[in-house]
Amino acid sequence: MAIKALRPDYHGDFKDRVEEFGGAILVFIGWDKHLFYASPRCYPLPRTMTFKELTEGFFPQEFAAHPECAQINWETAQWLVDNKSVKPTMDQTLTDVGIGHKSLVRLQTPELKGYKGAGV
Repeated sequence: MAIKALRPDYHGDFKDRVEEFGGAILVFIGWDKHLFYASPRCYPLPRTMTFKELTEGFFPQEFAAHPECAQINWETAQWLVDNKSVKPTMDQTLTDVGIGHKSLVRLQTPELKGYKGAGV
């Protein structure tokens, strides 16, 4: 990602470069229309994490506080990666699906409308 500094002589040490995370990538994950979480949250995740690991292990753990989390139908879930629709299979890795360092991943669950309908 290109950085434009306010001063041409600025040469900072960027702490969020991919090299700083020991092989992991920073991934922003948001759940559309679920306002329990005000904005996508950022996680360092292994590039080799599969969507099965994401949906069965990571997501239920990180989003468990939301009352609708256990009701997610992963068969009908829709995913956007950097605003592009993707249809991952459970054995694909984050890299296979096109998720890179600082990608924004958005989950959409058509059947769920947010806590008490807050996302309608």
